[in-house]
Amino acid sequence: MGVESTNPGQSFKSIFKNTGTGGSGGGASGPPGVAEFSVEAFNTSGGSPATTPYPDLSDGDVKKFATEGYYVLTIPSDSEPLTLDMWAWGAGGAPSNGPGPGNGGAGGGVRGRKTFDSPGTITFLVGASQPGTPTGVGNWPDGGSTPTSYVEGGGGGSSRIADGVVPFASINTSSTEYILIGGGGGGGSSYSTSGTKGGSAGYPTGNRGGGYYPADGAIDGRGGTQSAGGAGGGSGRQGGGTAGGKYSGGPANGGGGGGGYYGGGGAGGYYAMGGGGSGYIDAGLSNSSSFSRGPGTNHYLGLDDPANSPLKPATAADTGQPGVVIFKLVSSGD
Repeated sequence: MGVESTNPGQSFKSIFKNTGTGGSGGGASGPPGVAEFSVEAFNTSGGSPATTPYPDLSDGDVKKFATEGYYVLTIPSDSEPLTLDMWAWGAGGAPSNGPGPGNGGAGGGVRGRKTFDSPGTITFLVGASQPGTPTGVGNWPDGGSTPTSYVEGGGGGSSRIADGVVPFASINTSSTEYILIGGGGGGGSSYSTSGTKGGSAGYPTGNRGGGYYPADGAIDGRGGTQSAGGAGGGSGRQGGGTAGGKYSGGPANGGGGGGGYYGGGGAGGYYAMGGGGSGYIDAGLSNSSSFSRGPGTNHYLGLDDPANSPLKPATAADTGQPGVVIFKLVSSGD
């Protein structure tokens, strides 16, 4: 499931404390309040469910989910209310499979804190990324697609957290509400190891792509904002790209637009990158922040939360790598 303990000196099971009752004869029981949840993980088709319990959590425990897919976290009725710090990084844009493969933009990260009552449910998504393939399909759940004839990188999928149940069929419905979204990076283009470099996701806006030649840099996709998808790149050596939309990176003839709250625009073809998707932070969250790469040499490398580093798995949100969602128990009880 891509879950990590943050203490490398402990086994995974040993991070949980023992609060079991004593033996017969009136032995002492555990504390009256228990902090716990379980997580049901599904693949990117909504199938192959697997449930993992996380009993008797302690303040400061951190759980990381770095495998792309759809997840449902359940807080049972016998748990105390849980105050959680939450992080979501979108996937990096996929690198091109064309000649001189070039990197996609990095996924963007966001953070926020919220108290969840029991019983309660949190739905979250971890965005996917992979190098360009002959199918040209965008990366789950919302990365922009690329042409099948000349394979550039698809846009990276966004990672999202929602308070409550979001049915799998409704994850990209425009009326669906999330409290945190880490945008996906724009897809890379052939030869983009040279020229301008961008396409990283960000908050409140994603970054525009880039291109191999100056002329190609004029047909790159633009970044998503808080109210609209990024514009698609104009036509160049191939046709123009398509604008992104809410929960949708723009399809492209170059690099695909990154997914996000509003997706980046797809690039015109073919030596141009897609725009990065925008992130989102609900106004009701506390302890919130965002962290993302700007254009330049390291545009393809996901940026950790500087206030909590090291936290992000090393390659999460890098070009061609999935995103990650992380929960930290701040406290339990009212």
